[in-house]
Amino acid sequence: SVENNAVADFTVTAGKVTQLSMITLSHQCWIRLFRSAAQRALDTRVAPGGTLQGMIDLGDGKPYAEFVTTATPQSITCNPPAGLLGDQNGLLYMRLVNQSGGTRAITGTISINRLEA
Repeated sequence: SVENNAVADFTVTAGKVTQLSMITLSHQCWIRLFRSAAQRALDTRVAPGGTLQGMIDLGDGKPYAEFVTTATPQSITCNPPAGLLGDQNGLLYMRLVNQSGGTRAITGTISINRLEA
């Protein structure tokens, strides 16, 4: 369970080179994908999006992809698929913020096309 507006950091084994085609979340959330835990730690924003300059200022902390769901559940299709590079072990680092209004057990599914394991 994740409390409302609380952060949950986790990793997903995706492969060294991956295309993300869809993400589905069970509740309203803001989720970001990074190549490393260090990149994830550099992104200290407390709200989705921001200005172009704000994203530039993140430097190496820019996420590969960022999604906000507003329905329960909701799927977001990436068109074209987002290209992602995992770390040396094929891991992607994610940060999820529960924006559902209450404590929830949040489940998610990512649909990927693994190009290199």
